Amino acid sequence: MEQIFNFKEKKTLGGAIIFYLISVIIGGICAAIFGGIMGLTGNLEYAGISGVIAYSLVAAYLSYNIYRDSKKSTLKSILLISGVIITLIWGGIWGLLPIALTTYLK
Repeated sequence: MEQIFNFKEKKTLGGAIIFYLISVIIGGICAAIFGGIMGLTGNLEYAGISGVIAYSLVAAYLSYNIYRDSKKSTLKSILLISGVIITLIWGGIWGLLPIALTTYLK
């Protein structure tokens, strides 16, 4: 697990896919927890919104760690920022794709 979240070195394609799958699972669990907590209050609209916000926070946290630990480049910065924005608009499954792609780039 430690090797999956080590961003100091470039990952192989298989490593990037595994990172993507684990990130989707972690984001889904966080979104379900926050959405479930808000759902218990009876506000289903806020439950969906809080799930999206929780997933976006996971994407932002991963993006920050990748940016901090890896070599900086303009393409990586664009992909990391677009990943967080896509997560807010279309959800985590699509938003984490560019974030996982940055782990594969030099």
